Amino acid sequence: MSEELKERSEIEEKYKWDLSSLFVSDEAWEKAYEEIDAQIEKTAAFAGKLNNAETIRRYFDTEMEMSRKLANLQAYVSLRRSEDTRAEAAQKMFGRTYVKLVQAATAVSFAQPEILSLPDAQLKAIAEDPCLEPYAFNMQLLLQKKPHTLSAAEERIIADNLMDADLVFDPVTDGEGSSHELNGSNFISLQMSNDRVLRENAFRSFYKTYRQHINTFAASYSGAVKASTAEASFRHYGSSREMSMAENNIPVQVYDNLINTVTKHLPDMYRYVKLRQRLLGVDELHCYDIYAPLVKGSKDRYTYEQATELLLKAVKPLGDDYGAKVREGLSSRWIDVYPNRGKSGGAYSSGTYDSNPFIMTNFTGTLDSVSTITHEMGHSMHTWLANTHQPPQYAGYTLFVAEVASTVNENLLIENLLAETTDPEKRLVLINQYLEGFKGTVYRQTMFAEFEKEAHAMAKRG
Repeated sequence: MSEELKERSEIEEKYKWDLSSLFVSDEAWEKAYEEIDAQIEKTAAFAGKLNNAETIRRYFDTEMEMSRKLANLQAYVSLRRSEDTRAEAAQKMFGRTYVKLVQAATAVSFAQPEILSLPDAQLKAIAEDPCLEPYAFNMQLLLQKKPHTLSAAEERIIADNLMDADLVFDPVTDGEGSSHELNGSNFISLQMSNDRVLRENAFRSFYKTYRQHINTFAASYSGAVKASTAEASFRHYGSSREMSMAENNIPVQVYDNLINTVTKHLPDMYRYVKLRQRLLGVDELHCYDIYAPLVKGSKDRYTYEQATELLLKAVKPLGDDYGAKVREGLSSRWIDVYPNRGKSGGAYSSGTYDSNPFIMTNFTGTLDSVSTITHEMGHSMHTWLANTHQPPQYAGYTLFVAEVASTVNENLLIENLLAETTDPEKRLVLINQYLEGFKGTVYRQTMFAEFEKEAHAMAKRG
């Protein structure tokens, strides 16, 4: 692919996702948007009536219907906004949807405190009523929250407070003086160049732009941490970390054990970094050296079609049904493939209970790009299988297990490629990819976790 980004209109249709399983057009979205107020009012009308199993069951059904409709509205505009963050129409739709999400959260904030205000004996009888069997686990989780639930008025205050601009980077020069465009989509590709001058210039230009917004980022993050810490205190949790983990029934010791175990194995990471420094032949390893290829001149590139064939081969051990669904997803345009001007950087998997999954990626033809598509398809298949086999109230999976399917897919890809080559340089490239994945998935994510733990503890200490 050329480094020069195309406008979205210049990308072939077959390489852009098909959002029709959500809405066939912006006009269809507008029609659904106009109807959501009635659904919010219908759900809010249960206030003051949640004192028996039958009414609570009807409330759960109505609230689930509202949540699914809101999820469809939100998913569509989020995907549309990702296509081109400069597009004013999508930005406005996104803002309007956020208003409805806040309205809905405020409108139903009465439900949890109202149900949990009932006497314990009555609550126990309601939870055991057969009519609530489809929501048995929801009731179990709700009862666990009783010590941490505020009054209806206090819950409403918190709900009321739920309330990507383009970053432009300077072009950069390489070791021969040639100029290169820099954007969010090609930054990592430039960091993987064999040209160290290009890597350093891209790194400095990229973070110079972010540094220009450093006060905004710092204030936003500080506000989020302080709000979380305050809410945890209001709800009588020991910390915001404990409050967050309670949602998934995970003891805080699991978090601590992760940090302690990874810290114990830091010498292995230092050994890898030292090896990287030696293989690159540099006196000092900088941030702009961490993605550089370990094999000089390693320039293997893949077309998108080759990438999809590698993906299909990789997931073969997961069975014929799994492979057939992946093939169907590829042919049904689940994926938005290439970068274009204004498109969000990075990659993600999205979708709702009522739609097929969607994958946004910025494919540049590198092995990392192939791995990213394979990773995101793991998320999408996880979502599709959960939605196919579970009712809507149970289909969502926790963040705690969310990376399992995607990481397994990545590992299958690398194992398959390693099995097919005996060339030492190609194997070094693949093993390096494997190690980089391990570094990012295990070490780096745990660093983020340790940072968050300390940042929230600092806020709590004042």
